[in-house]
Amino acid sequence: MASMAWHNDVKRWRIFWHVTLTDGKVIKGSKSFKRKSDAEKFLIHIEKNIVRLKNDRQEREIPLTEAVAEWKQFIRGFTERSQHFYISGMRVFLRFLPKDVVFVTDIKQRHIQKFLNRMIAAGRKNKTANNYMTIIKSFCRYASENYNVPNPSTSIKKLKEDPPKVNFLSKTQYKLLLKNADSFVRPWVRFIAATGLRASEFTSLKWRDVDFKARTITIIGKGRKQRTVGLNATAMDILNNLRDSNHSNTCVFLSKARKPINRYTLHHYVRVDAFEYVILLFSSISTGETHFTYF
Repeated sequence: MASMAWHNDVKRWRIFWHVTLTDGKVIKGSKSFKRKSDAEKFLIHIEKNIVRLKNDRQEREIPLTEAVAEWKQFIRGFTERSQHFYISGMRVFLRFLPKDVVFVTDIKQRHIQKFLNRMIAAGRKNKTANNYMTIIKSFCRYASENYNVPNPSTSIKKLKEDPPKVNFLSKTQYKLLLKNADSFVRPWVRFIAATGLRASEFTSLKWRDVDFKARTITIIGKGRKQRTVGLNATAMDILNNLRDSNHSNTCVFLSKARKPINRYTLHHYVRVDAFEYVILLFSSISTGETHFTYF
């Protein structure tokens, strides 16, 4: 059954629903609305779903909140940064959805398309819209595969993106960076320049990943892809100076307080003119050509 009531303390109309399925499982919940007309529309919507469920004309409707919670458990297999990116992006999409979207099957293609269109109209770049699309598609695919429901995102295509802009640092700028950097982190800058590591790869590098005999490090990079990076004399000298043989599971590069660092700590330490945060990438070790670019 479903009911509607006015709650004077919060100045909201609230819809309550409670239904017991044939297998004994109970579905219940509530949702509040500022306008009475929205509450009445939603009441009709929820009552129709209750009738279908009681008559067993389809499988149990999966509440959207339940599906999202399970999807969050699923993406725990992603990197910590990816998890944060997916969850925050999904939160934005859920806030956009109309209030009558309560069950997984309530999400339609028009909702997704309208969300993306509004982002573009607001001046967001195609790349940003595509990032959100990736998140939405991940959730819809998970819901479709696990709950046997239609996938509303299947026919939505990614937008064409402009080529990324790459800014190069000259040798003079690199020397300026070293000059302005704290003496404690100058080895960090030199190591990144000598290996081409991304910020997250640099901060997560552990001693167990270093092979001093082979003069290499093993990196688990973007997309959980593994690669081996050769070390030149500069990188080897830095590692030998920092070498810690007692704790193979600890990070190579630590803060002044001997704590692990993250990309934000790195950005705080490494900067130019106190405004522009810079991460250096070494693009071609094999040819001996050194190119530095913002990351």
